[in-house]
Amino acid sequence: MKFYIYKYITCVAITLLMMVSCTFNDVTEPSTPGSSASMSVAFRPYIVSADTRATYPEGTSGNGIVGIIDNERLKETGFGVFAQHTGNDDWQTYTKTVPFNFMWNQQVTWDADLSWTYSPVKYWPNDNQPADLAGASGSQEHSYLNFFAYAPYVEVADPSTGFNIRPDDSDSDGKPDHDGIVAVSANSANVNASYIYYRTSNDSPFNPDESVDLLWATQQDLWKMKSSGEGYVSGQVNLPFRHALSKLNILVRTMIDRTEELTHDAYPTTLDANTKVFIESATVNTPTIYPEGKLMVGLGGTDPYWNYDEVAGLTGFSFDNVTDNDVMDVSYSLRYADPNVPAPVVGFIDSDHDGVDDFTGLTEAETVKEAFDAMESGVTDTEAQLAADYATLMFPPSATAGALSVRTIYHVVTYDPNLTLNSPKFYSNVRNDITATLSDNNFRFEANKQYKLLLNLGLTSVKFDIYVLDDRGEWILLSSVVKEWDLKTIEADVK
Repeated sequence: MKFYIYKYITCVAITLLMMVSCTFNDVTEPSTPGSSASMSVAFRPYIVSADTRATYPEGTSGNGIVGIIDNERLKETGFGVFAQHTGNDDWQTYTKTVPFNFMWNQQVTWDADLSWTYSPVKYWPNDNQPADLAGASGSQEHSYLNFFAYAPYVEVADPSTGFNIRPDDSDSDGKPDHDGIVAVSANSANVNASYIYYRTSNDSPFNPDESVDLLWATQQDLWKMKSSGEGYVSGQVNLPFRHALSKLNILVRTMIDRTEELTHDAYPTTLDANTKVFIESATVNTPTIYPEGKLMVGLGGTDPYWNYDEVAGLTGFSFDNVTDNDVMDVSYSLRYADPNVPAPVVGFIDSDHDGVDDFTGLTEAETVKEAFDAMESGVTDTEAQLAADYATLMFPPSATAGALSVRTIYHVVTYDPNLTLNSPKFYSNVRNDITATLSDNNFRFEANKQYKLLLNLGLTSVKFDIYVLDDRGEWILLSSVVKEWDLKTIEADVK
Protein backbone atom coordinates (compact mmCIF):
# COMPACT_ATOMS: atom_id res chain seq x y z
CA MET A 1 0.00 0.00 0.00
CA LYS A 2 1.23 3.48 -0.77
CA PHE A 3 0.14 6.66 0.90
CA TYR A 4 0.80 9.88 -1.02
CA ILE A 5 0.93 13.55 -0.31
CA TYR A 6 0.59 15.66 -3.44
CA LYS A 7 0.20 19.32 -3.91
CA TYR A 8 -3.20 19.06 -5.53
CA ILE A 9 -4.91 15.69 -5.70
CA THR A 10 -3.06 13.12 -3.67
CA CYS A 11 -3.01 11.30 -0.38
CA VAL A 12 -2.60 14.50 1.60
CA ALA A 13 -3.68 17.51 -0.42
CA ILE A 14 -3.50 21.14 0.68
CA THR A 15 -5.96 23.41 -1.09
CA LEU A 16 -5.88 27.18 -0.70
CA LEU A 17 -9.35 28.66 -1.03
CA MET A 18 -9.10 31.94 -2.88
CA MET A 19 -10.57 35.03 -1.29
CA VAL A 20 -13.48 37.01 -2.75
CA SER A 21 -13.83 40.77 -2.60
CA CYS A 22 -17.04 42.22 -1.21
CA THR A 23 -17.92 45.81 -0.33
CA PHE A 24 -20.60 47.77 1.45
CA ASN A 25 -21.23 50.35 -1.25
CA ASP A 26 -20.02 51.53 -4.60
CA VAL A 27 -16.81 53.54 -4.85
CA THR A 28 -17.48 57.28 -4.79
CA GLU A 29 -15.54 59.38 -7.26
CA PRO A 30 -13.59 62.21 -5.63
CA SER A 31 -15.05 65.70 -5.99
CA THR A 32 -13.18 68.96 -6.28
CA PRO A 33 -12.77 70.75 -2.93
CA GLY A 34 -13.02 74.46 -2.34
CA SER A 35 -9.87 76.55 -2.22
CA SER A 36 -9.69 76.62 1.57
CA ALA A 37 -11.71 73.52 2.48
CA SER A 38 -10.48 71.21 5.24
CA MET A 39 -11.89 67.79 4.60
CA SER A 40 -12.74 65.37 7.39
CA VAL A 41 -11.27 61.89 7.35
CA ALA A 42 -13.95 59.34 6.46
CA PHE A 43 -13.68 55.57 6.31
CA ARG A 44 -14.97 52.94 3.93
CA PRO A 45 -14.22 49.46 5.33
CA TYR A 46 -14.87 46.18 3.56
CA ILE A 47 -13.72 42.62 4.04
CA VAL A 48 -11.47 41.31 1.30
CA SER A 49 -12.43 37.67 1.78
CA ALA A 50 -15.96 36.33 1.98
CA ASP A 51 -16.15 33.41 4.40
CA THR A 52 -18.46 30.58 3.40
CA ARG A 53 -19.97 30.28 6.89
CA ALA A 54 -23.58 31.48 6.70
CA THR A 55 -24.35 31.60 10.42
CA TYR A 56 -22.44 32.30 13.59
CA PRO A 57 -23.14 31.84 17.30
CA GLU A 58 -24.31 34.76 19.39
CA GLY A 59 -22.53 35.97 22.49
CA THR A 60 -19.12 37.17 23.51
CA SER A 61 -15.89 35.51 24.50
CA GLY A 62 -13.93 37.75 26.82
CA ASN A 63 -13.31 40.69 24.50
CA GLY A 64 -14.81 40.55 21.04
CA ILE A 65 -17.78 38.73 19.54
CA VAL A 66 -17.47 34.99 19.03
CA GLY A 67 -17.49 33.64 15.48
CA ILE A 68 -16.40 34.62 11.98
CA ILE A 69 -16.83 38.27 11.00
CA ASP A 70 -18.31 39.12 7.61
CA ASN A 71 -19.27 42.50 6.14
CA GLU A 72 -22.65 42.63 7.85
CA ARG A 73 -21.26 41.56 11.16
CA LEU A 74 -18.54 44.19 10.95
CA LYS A 75 -21.33 46.74 11.29
CA GLU A 76 -22.22 45.14 14.63
CA THR A 77 -18.70 44.98 16.02
CA GLY A 78 -17.30 48.23 14.66
CA PHE A 79 -13.55 48.66 14.32
CA GLY A 80 -10.67 50.54 15.90
CA VAL A 81 -8.20 52.81 14.09
CA PHE A 82 -4.65 53.87 14.89
CA ALA A 83 -3.27 56.67 12.69
CA GLN A 84 0.01 58.54 12.44
CA HIS A 85 0.74 61.93 10.92
CA THR A 86 4.29 61.65 9.60
CA GLY A 87 4.68 65.06 7.96
CA ASN A 88 6.79 64.95 4.82
CA ASP A 89 8.23 61.50 5.64
CA ASP A 90 6.63 58.47 4.04
CA TRP A 91 5.97 55.43 6.22
CA GLN A 92 9.04 53.49 5.15
CA THR A 93 11.49 56.22 6.13
CA TYR A 94 9.55 57.55 9.15
CA THR A 95 11.00 56.82 12.58
CA LYS A 96 8.49 54.77 14.55
CA THR A 97 9.96 55.46 17.99
CA VAL A 98 7.18 57.88 18.95
CA PRO A 99 3.56 57.20 20.01
CA PHE A 100 0.58 57.42 17.66
CA ASN A 101 -0.24 61.11 17.22
CA PHE A 102 -3.37 61.33 15.00
CA MET A 103 -5.66 58.53 16.18
CA TRP A 104 -5.30 55.94 18.95
CA ASN A 105 -7.82 53.09 19.14
CA GLN A 106 -10.42 55.36 17.60
CA GLN A 107 -13.80 53.61 17.60
CA VAL A 108 -15.67 53.71 14.29
CA THR A 109 -19.31 52.58 14.29
CA TRP A 110 -22.12 52.03 11.80
CA ASP A 111 -25.01 54.36 12.62
CA ALA A 112 -28.68 54.59 11.74
CA ASP A 113 -27.88 56.90 8.81
CA LEU A 114 -26.07 53.99 7.14
CA SER A 115 -22.65 55.55 7.40
CA TRP A 116 -19.46 54.99 9.37
CA THR A 117 -18.96 57.60 12.07
CA TYR A 118 -16.51 58.45 14.84
CA SER A 119 -15.81 61.26 17.27
CA PRO A 120 -13.98 63.55 17.51
CA VAL A 121 -13.80 64.07 13.75
CA LYS A 122 -10.28 64.54 12.36
CA TYR A 123 -9.33 66.55 9.25
CA TRP A 124 -6.77 66.07 6.53
CA PRO A 125 -3.58 68.17 6.89
CA ASN A 126 -3.50 70.95 4.29
CA ASP A 127 0.29 71.32 4.09
CA ASN A 128 0.72 69.74 0.65
CA GLN A 129 1.82 70.84 -2.79
CA PRO A 130 -0.77 71.62 -4.01
CA ALA A 131 -2.97 72.25 -0.98
CA ASP A 132 -6.15 72.36 -3.08
CA LEU A 133 -7.24 72.81 -6.67
CA ALA A 134 -7.53 76.59 -6.41
CA GLY A 135 -3.83 77.40 -6.47
CA ALA A 136 -2.94 77.15 -2.78
CA SER A 137 0.37 75.47 -1.99
CA GLY A 138 1.86 74.10 1.21
CA SER A 139 5.38 74.41 2.54
CA GLN A 140 6.26 70.76 1.87
CA GLU A 141 5.56 68.23 -0.84
CA HIS A 142 3.17 66.04 1.19
CA SER A 143 1.73 65.80 4.67
CA TYR A 144 1.25 62.06 5.10
CA LEU A 145 -1.36 60.14 7.11
CA ASN A 146 -1.04 56.42 7.78
CA PHE A 147 -3.92 54.28 9.03
CA PHE A 148 -4.03 50.90 10.80
CA ALA A 149 -7.32 49.28 11.76
CA TYR A 150 -8.54 46.14 13.48
CA ALA A 151 -11.88 44.51 14.27
CA PRO A 152 -13.77 43.76 16.42
CA TYR A 153 -13.33 46.97 18.38
CA VAL A 154 -12.58 46.73 22.10
CA GLU A 155 -12.91 49.63 24.50
CA VAL A 156 -9.93 50.71 26.59
CA ALA A 157 -11.15 52.51 29.69
CA ASP A 158 -7.81 54.18 30.44
CA PRO A 159 -5.65 54.82 27.35
CA SER A 160 -2.71 55.86 29.55
CA THR A 161 -2.41 52.32 30.91
CA GLY A 162 -3.89 50.40 28.01
CA PHE A 163 -5.88 47.24 28.48
CA ASN A 164 -3.67 44.71 30.21
CA ILE A 165 -4.03 40.96 30.38
CA ARG A 166 -5.92 40.31 33.58
CA PRO A 167 -4.56 37.48 35.76
CA ASP A 168 -8.05 36.12 36.55
CA ASP A 169 -7.93 32.43 37.31
CA SER A 170 -11.16 31.54 39.06
CA ASP A 171 -11.02 27.89 38.01
CA SER A 172 -7.30 27.55 38.87
CA ASP A 173 -6.33 26.21 35.46
CA GLY A 174 -3.40 28.59 35.19
CA LYS A 175 -4.95 30.65 32.38
CA PRO A 176 -6.74 33.98 32.38
CA ASP A 177 -10.48 33.42 32.21
CA HIS A 178 -10.94 35.41 29.04
CA ASP A 179 -9.82 35.26 25.45
CA GLY A 180 -10.26 37.14 22.19
CA ILE A 181 -8.59 40.54 22.31
CA VAL A 182 -7.17 40.43 25.82
CA ALA A 183 -4.81 43.42 25.79
CA VAL A 184 -4.05 46.66 23.97
CA SER A 185 -0.85 48.62 24.59
CA ALA A 186 -1.09 52.08 26.18
CA ASN A 187 -1.31 55.26 24.11
CA SER A 188 2.18 56.16 25.35
CA ALA A 189 3.71 53.14 23.59
CA ASN A 190 5.86 53.87 20.56
CA VAL A 191 4.45 53.00 17.18
CA ASN A 192 6.89 50.12 16.76
CA ALA A 193 5.92 48.70 20.17
CA SER A 194 2.14 49.13 19.98
CA TYR A 195 0.16 45.90 19.85
CA ILE A 196 -3.16 44.14 20.11
CA TYR A 197 -2.87 40.92 22.10
CA TYR A 198 -5.07 38.12 20.77
CA ARG A 199 -5.91 34.65 22.10
CA THR A 200 -8.06 31.85 20.70
CA SER A 201 -10.70 30.29 22.92
CA ASN A 202 -9.52 28.99 26.28
CA ASP A 203 -12.25 26.34 26.40
CA SER A 204 -11.89 25.23 22.77
CA PRO A 205 -8.53 26.46 21.45
CA PHE A 206 -8.42 27.03 17.68
CA ASN A 207 -12.17 26.45 17.34
CA PRO A 208 -13.58 29.29 15.16
CA ASP A 209 -17.09 28.77 16.55
CA GLU A 210 -15.80 29.52 20.05
CA SER A 211 -13.02 31.99 19.24
CA VAL A 212 -13.05 35.64 18.26
CA ASP A 213 -12.22 36.38 14.65
CA LEU A 214 -9.61 39.12 14.16
CA LEU A 215 -9.50 41.45 11.15
CA TRP A 216 -6.68 43.72 10.00
CA ALA A 217 -6.48 46.61 7.52
CA THR A 218 -4.01 49.34 6.66
CA GLN A 219 -3.61 52.29 4.30
CA GLN A 220 -0.27 54.05 4.24
CA ASP A 221 1.18 57.20 2.69
CA LEU A 222 -2.09 59.04 2.02
CA TRP A 223 -2.32 62.83 1.65
CA LYS A 224 -5.05 65.35 1.01
CA MET A 225 -4.66 65.80 -2.74
CA LYS A 226 -3.55 62.30 -3.62
CA SER A 227 -4.99 61.20 -6.96
CA SER A 228 -6.67 58.15 -5.37
CA GLY A 229 -9.12 60.62 -3.82
CA GLU A 230 -9.20 59.80 -0.12
CA GLY A 231 -8.51 63.41 0.90
CA TYR A 232 -11.31 64.98 -1.14
CA VAL A 233 -14.66 66.24 0.18
CA SER A 234 -16.43 63.04 -0.84
CA GLY A 235 -13.35 60.86 -0.40
CA GLN A 236 -13.08 57.94 1.98
CA VAL A 237 -10.14 55.96 3.32
CA ASN A 238 -10.64 52.47 1.95
CA LEU A 239 -9.89 49.88 4.62
CA PRO A 240 -9.63 46.45 2.97
CA PHE A 241 -10.01 44.24 6.04
CA ARG A 242 -8.30 40.87 5.91
CA HIS A 243 -8.57 38.07 8.41
CA ALA A 244 -5.42 38.28 10.52
CA LEU A 245 -5.69 34.54 11.24
CA SER A 246 -5.30 31.31 9.29
CA LYS A 247 -7.92 28.59 8.92
CA LEU A 248 -7.35 24.88 8.39
CA ASN A 249 -9.97 22.31 7.48
CA ILE A 250 -8.96 18.63 7.75
CA LEU A 251 -10.96 16.09 5.78
CA VAL A 252 -10.53 12.41 4.97
CA ARG A 253 -11.73 9.94 2.36
CA THR A 254 -10.75 6.63 0.78
CA MET A 255 -9.25 6.29 -2.67
CA ILE A 256 -9.99 2.77 -3.88
CA ASP A 257 -7.91 1.48 -6.79
CA ARG A 258 -7.10 4.98 -7.96
CA THR A 259 -3.74 6.50 -8.73
CA GLU A 260 -5.11 9.97 -9.28
CA GLU A 261 -8.23 12.06 -8.83
CA LEU A 262 -9.81 10.67 -11.99
CA THR A 263 -11.58 7.35 -11.74
CA HIS A 264 -10.08 4.23 -13.32
CA ASP A 265 -12.89 2.61 -15.27
CA ALA A 266 -11.47 -0.87 -14.77
CA TYR A 267 -11.97 -0.92 -11.01
CA PRO A 268 -14.66 0.14 -8.53
CA THR A 269 -14.04 3.33 -6.56
CA THR A 270 -16.02 2.43 -3.45
CA LEU A 271 -15.32 0.02 -0.64
CA ASP A 272 -16.73 -3.46 -0.78
CA ALA A 273 -19.98 -3.70 1.21
CA ASN A 274 -18.28 -6.04 3.69
CA THR A 275 -15.43 -3.66 4.51
CA LYS A 276 -15.28 -0.51 6.62
CA VAL A 277 -12.40 1.82 7.43
CA PHE A 278 -12.06 3.51 10.83
CA ILE A 279 -9.43 6.00 11.95
CA GLU A 280 -7.90 5.31 15.32
CA SER A 281 -5.85 8.50 15.42
CA ALA A 282 -4.40 11.20 13.23
CA THR A 283 -1.53 13.55 13.98
CA VAL A 284 -0.83 16.57 11.80
CA ASN A 285 2.68 17.97 12.36
CA THR A 286 3.01 21.55 11.18
CA PRO A 287 5.35 24.51 11.32
CA THR A 288 5.09 26.01 14.82
CA ILE A 289 1.73 27.65 15.41
CA TYR A 290 0.52 29.66 18.37
CA PRO A 291 -2.78 29.91 20.23
CA GLU A 292 -2.08 33.57 21.01
CA GLY A 293 0.25 36.42 20.16
CA LYS A 294 0.74 40.15 19.62
CA LEU A 295 -0.48 41.75 16.43
CA MET A 296 1.96 44.65 16.11
CA VAL A 297 -0.07 47.67 15.04
CA GLY A 298 2.58 49.89 13.49
CA LEU A 299 4.71 47.18 11.89
CA GLY A 300 2.11 45.60 9.67
CA GLY A 301 1.91 46.05 5.94
CA THR A 302 -0.86 44.52 3.87
CA ASP A 303 -0.27 41.36 5.87
CA PRO A 304 -0.36 41.70 9.66
CA TYR A 305 2.87 41.42 11.61
CA TRP A 306 2.76 39.01 14.56
CA ASN A 307 5.10 38.76 17.54
CA TYR A 308 5.19 35.47 19.49
CA ASP A 309 7.93 36.27 21.99
CA GLU A 310 7.48 34.34 25.23
CA VAL A 311 4.50 32.42 23.83
CA ALA A 312 4.53 28.63 23.87
CA GLY A 313 4.00 27.28 20.37
CA LEU A 314 2.60 24.00 19.11
CA THR A 315 3.90 21.82 16.32
CA GLY A 316 0.64 20.27 15.24
CA PHE A 317 -2.71 18.77 16.14
CA SER A 318 -3.65 15.28 17.32
CA PHE A 319 -7.02 13.60 17.04
CA ASP A 320 -7.52 10.38 18.96
CA ASN A 321 -10.73 8.32 18.98
CA VAL A 322 -12.96 11.36 18.60
CA THR A 323 -16.48 10.60 19.81
CA ASP A 324 -19.66 11.27 17.83
CA ASN A 325 -17.77 11.12 14.58
CA ASP A 326 -18.38 8.47 11.94
CA VAL A 327 -14.85 8.30 10.58
CA MET A 328 -13.19 8.00 13.99
CA ASP A 329 -15.78 5.88 15.75
CA VAL A 330 -14.11 2.92 17.43
CA SER A 331 -17.12 1.16 18.89
CA TYR A 332 -16.10 -1.89 16.87
CA SER A 333 -12.87 -2.05 18.87
CA LEU A 334 -14.83 -3.35 21.86
CA ARG A 335 -15.06 -6.60 19.94
CA TYR A 336 -11.34 -6.73 19.35
CA ALA A 337 -9.88 -5.11 22.45
CA ASP A 338 -7.36 -7.95 22.69
CA PRO A 339 -6.94 -10.08 19.55
CA ASN A 340 -5.43 -12.89 21.66
CA VAL A 341 -8.55 -13.31 23.77
CA PRO A 342 -11.58 -14.98 22.14
CA ALA A 343 -14.53 -12.62 22.13
CA PRO A 344 -18.14 -13.77 22.14
CA VAL A 345 -20.47 -12.75 19.37
CA VAL A 346 -22.30 -9.74 20.71
CA GLY A 347 -26.00 -10.38 21.20
CA PHE A 348 -26.01 -14.04 20.05
CA ILE A 349 -28.03 -16.35 22.31
CA ASP A 350 -28.23 -20.05 21.43
CA SER A 351 -29.46 -21.96 24.49
CA ASP A 352 -30.46 -25.08 22.54
CA HIS A 353 -27.21 -25.15 20.54
CA ASP A 354 -28.93 -25.42 17.18
CA GLY A 355 -26.66 -22.79 15.63
CA VAL A 356 -29.26 -20.06 15.41
CA ASP A 357 -30.22 -17.23 17.74
CA ASP A 358 -33.12 -18.14 20.04
CA PHE A 359 -34.95 -14.88 19.31
CA THR A 360 -33.98 -13.80 15.80
CA GLY A 361 -33.47 -17.15 14.14
CA LEU A 362 -30.22 -15.89 12.65
CA THR A 363 -27.06 -17.93 12.49
CA GLU A 364 -23.96 -16.83 14.33
CA ALA A 365 -22.45 -15.44 11.14
CA GLU A 366 -25.68 -13.63 10.24
CA THR A 367 -25.81 -12.09 13.71
CA VAL A 368 -22.26 -10.79 13.32
CA LYS A 369 -23.16 -9.42 9.88
CA GLU A 370 -26.07 -7.49 11.37
CA ALA A 371 -23.72 -6.07 14.00
CA PHE A 372 -21.26 -5.14 11.27
CA ASP A 373 -23.92 -3.37 9.22
CA ALA A 374 -24.99 -1.45 12.32
CA MET A 375 -21.51 0.00 12.85
CA GLU A 376 -20.78 3.59 11.89
CA SER A 377 -20.07 4.14 8.21
CA GLY A 378 -16.40 4.99 8.77
CA VAL A 379 -14.30 6.56 6.04
CA THR A 380 -15.82 6.39 2.56
CA ASP A 381 -14.98 7.87 -0.82
CA THR A 382 -16.98 10.97 0.15
CA GLU A 383 -14.97 13.68 1.89
CA ALA A 384 -15.82 13.92 5.60
CA GLN A 385 -14.57 16.00 8.50
CA LEU A 386 -11.79 14.26 10.37
CA ALA A 387 -12.95 15.67 13.71
CA ALA A 388 -16.56 16.72 13.97
CA ASP A 389 -15.97 19.00 16.96
CA TYR A 390 -13.14 20.75 15.12
CA ALA A 391 -14.45 20.96 11.58
CA THR A 392 -12.15 23.95 11.07
CA LEU A 393 -9.16 25.18 13.05
CA MET A 394 -8.36 28.91 13.33
CA PHE A 395 -5.11 30.35 14.66
CA PRO A 396 -2.56 33.13 14.15
CA PRO A 397 -0.38 32.50 11.08
CA SER A 398 2.97 30.71 11.16
CA ALA A 399 5.99 32.72 12.25
CA THR A 400 8.39 30.62 10.20
CA ALA A 401 8.16 28.02 7.46
CA GLY A 402 8.69 24.34 8.10
CA ALA A 403 7.69 20.79 7.25
CA LEU A 404 4.15 19.42 7.16
CA SER A 405 3.49 15.74 7.80
CA VAL A 406 0.53 13.56 8.67
CA ARG A 407 0.54 10.29 10.60
CA THR A 408 -2.69 8.33 10.31
CA ILE A 409 -3.48 5.09 12.14
CA TYR A 410 -6.53 3.42 10.69
CA HIS A 411 -8.20 0.01 10.65
CA VAL A 412 -9.57 -1.83 7.64
CA VAL A 413 -12.32 -4.08 9.04
CA THR A 414 -13.81 -6.79 6.81
CA TYR A 415 -16.66 -9.16 7.57
CA ASP A 416 -15.96 -12.67 6.23
CA PRO A 417 -18.14 -15.65 7.30
CA ASN A 418 -15.25 -18.03 6.60
CA LEU A 419 -12.97 -16.51 9.26
CA THR A 420 -14.23 -18.70 12.10
CA LEU A 421 -10.89 -18.89 13.92
CA ASN A 422 -10.31 -15.16 14.19
CA SER A 423 -11.03 -13.38 17.42
CA PRO A 424 -13.72 -12.31 17.18
CA LYS A 425 -15.14 -14.65 14.60
CA PHE A 426 -15.86 -13.54 11.05
CA TYR A 427 -13.75 -10.40 11.19
CA SER A 428 -10.48 -9.36 9.61
CA ASN A 429 -8.98 -6.29 11.25
CA VAL A 430 -5.88 -4.83 9.60
CA ARG A 431 -4.26 -1.92 11.42
CA ASN A 432 -2.27 0.54 9.29
CA ASP A 433 0.16 3.14 10.59
CA ILE A 434 1.06 5.51 7.74
CA THR A 435 3.09 8.71 7.76
CA ALA A 436 3.28 11.02 4.79
CA THR A 437 5.39 14.17 4.54
CA LEU A 438 5.04 17.13 2.22
CA SER A 439 8.33 17.29 0.35
CA ASP A 440 8.39 21.09 0.47
CA ASN A 441 9.87 22.05 3.86
CA ASN A 442 9.02 25.71 3.34
CA PHE A 443 5.30 25.44 4.06
CA ARG A 444 3.68 28.02 6.29
CA PHE A 445 0.16 29.07 7.26
CA GLU A 446 -0.48 32.62 6.07
CA ALA A 447 -2.95 35.20 7.33
CA ASN A 448 -6.30 35.57 5.57
CA LYS A 449 -6.03 32.15 3.94
CA GLN A 450 -8.04 28.99 4.38
CA TYR A 451 -6.33 25.63 3.90
CA LYS A 452 -7.89 22.32 3.08
CA LEU A 453 -5.91 19.29 4.18
CA LEU A 454 -7.36 16.19 2.52
CA LEU A 455 -6.22 12.81 3.80
CA ASN A 456 -6.67 10.24 1.05
CA LEU A 457 -6.42 6.72 2.44
CA GLY A 458 -5.22 4.81 -0.62
CA LEU A 459 -6.50 1.21 -0.62
CA THR A 460 -5.65 -1.19 -3.41
CA SER A 461 -7.69 -4.36 -3.77
CA VAL A 462 -5.83 -7.66 -4.15
CA LYS A 463 -6.23 -8.96 -7.69
CA PHE A 464 -5.45 -12.41 -9.07
CA ASP A 465 -4.22 -13.52 -12.47
CA ILE A 466 -3.97 -17.16 -13.58
CA TYR A 467 -0.79 -18.21 -15.35
CA VAL A 468 -0.51 -21.61 -17.09
CA LEU A 469 3.12 -22.67 -16.81
CA ASP A 470 3.17 -25.29 -19.55
CA ASP A 471 1.04 -26.50 -22.42
CA ARG A 472 -0.40 -29.35 -20.39
CA GLY A 473 -1.68 -26.97 -17.72
CA GLU A 474 -0.21 -29.00 -14.91
CA TRP A 475 0.98 -25.96 -12.98
CA ILE A 476 -1.28 -23.05 -12.12
CA LEU A 477 0.13 -20.06 -10.27
CA LEU A 478 -2.05 -17.54 -8.45
CA SER A 479 -0.12 -14.32 -8.27
CA SER A 480 -1.37 -11.22 -6.52
CA VAL A 481 -0.95 -8.00 -8.45
CA VAL A 482 -0.90 -4.76 -6.50
CA LYS A 483 -1.41 -1.74 -8.69
CA GLU A 484 1.30 0.88 -8.23
CA TRP A 485 0.58 4.55 -7.66
CA ASP A 486 1.52 6.97 -10.39
CA LEU A 487 4.35 9.21 -9.27
CA LYS A 488 3.68 12.94 -9.00
CA THR A 489 5.98 15.89 -8.57
CA ILE A 490 5.48 16.15 -4.79
CA GLU A 491 5.04 12.91 -2.92
CA ALA A 492 5.81 10.84 0.13
CA ASP A 493 5.88 7.12 -0.63
CA VAL A 494 5.15 4.81 2.30
CA LYS A 495 4.89 1.08 1.62
